[in-house]
Amino acid sequence: MKLFLTFVIFFSLIQISTIFAADFSYSGTTGPAFWGNFNETCLKGKNQSPIDIPYNEFIKFSKPDNVEFHDAHDVVIENKGHTIEISKNLDAKLKIKDNEYKLLQFHFHTPSEHRVNGRYYDVEAHFVFTDTKDNLSVIGVFYDVSDRRNRFFDPIIYNIPDENVKKTIEFIKLSSVIEDINWMNSTYNYFGSLTTPPCSEGVIWWVSYPVQPIGKNQYLKLRDAMGFNSRYTQVRNGE
Repeated sequence: MKLFLTFVIFFSLIQISTIFAADFSYSGTTGPAFWGNFNETCLKGKNQSPIDIPYNEFIKFSKPDNVEFHDAHDVVIENKGHTIEISKNLDAKLKIKDNEYKLLQFHFHTPSEHRVNGRYYDVEAHFVFTDTKDNLSVIGVFYDVSDRRNRFFDPIIYNIPDENVKKTIEFIKLSSVIEDINWMNSTYNYFGSLTTPPCSEGVIWWVSYPVQPIGKNQYLKLRDAMGFNSRYTQVRNGE
């Protein structure tokens, strides 16, 4: 399957229990070059993510059979040190064939993990969905710094807690995400992996266009809270 640029979306057939691995980082002896010590798939996998996508491959598109994002109330934001994660009471779902996936959490990477023609973007958001059998499906989105503030980020930026602390956000306009990317009408697909240990494969990625804006101050506050948290691009299968 193919996919289009900047809104990154990946769907996985991986158990929730395997999505996270403790003690990894983005530098030094626990950084990406050493993630094979956590799980050898990170080192020896054949379909690893992220990748550098040639722009001329953004030709054909496909998308889930149905996707819905609704505004969310009383969600939980947590500073995990290596990312900012929002979970609980997230009203969004997508359908792939006969499987319905519900939004479990979303988080951010700075800079983007995927690249297009070697170019990265300032932020990449990953929206992680799960079905009733604990299979995963993830949507990602690229953002670039702009003079225009993004309403979606406002309550997130204003409520970033200290490291390893959780807070409640009363309202997030989650519906604006799917509106901004035009209901995923331009998407590029490929089969890849989780971008953090255990780097499990079987993930279907979708990248959608266009790139979304994030205000300069919004970006700086998000980046300062997380630091650099982007895995380097992987060799594409067959290359």
